[in-house]
Amino acid sequence: MNGTAVAGGLELLLCCDVLVASEDAKLGDGHAKYGVVPAGGATVRLFRKLPVNRAMQLFFSASLYSARELSAWGLINEVVPAPQVLTRAKDIASQFCRQSPEVLARVKGLAHAYFNANGYDGFQAELEAFAEHVSGKDLAEGLAAFRDKRRPQY
Repeated sequence: MNGTAVAGGLELLLCCDVLVASEDAKLGDGHAKYGVVPAGGATVRLFRKLPVNRAMQLFFSASLYSARELSAWGLINEVVPAPQVLTRAKDIASQFCRQSPEVLARVKGLAHAYFNANGYDGFQAELEAFAEHVSGKDLAEGLAAFRDKRRPQY
């Protein structure tokens, strides 16, 4: 990961099993800043990857955090100089490719089974919350503020 990932960009990164980021990378969740309820799985995946208090801080603050800080939180596996990001990611992928594909698939399946063991479908709940929120005034104001490059007035 190089650059900045916010909201939907963060949601895409949360789908990754391993994250390597450049020293200058910044990540955050801007949904609350612009009045958007997450609908790409952030409320499920972030709580799986971070302690609740850290995930809430990311959601509630709408701030950008450095790759180093999020590495200390446990979200990012490695932070490397920007020119080395792709090389390091390829090295990690190469190491993984030398392992048993059947075992890796089973371990990933078991991890998903563990996180879904309580029967709660967080992804469905997130989409339902988004659908209920779509006609709200906060979303309209947030998107208008984003478009106009101004601070939202809630």
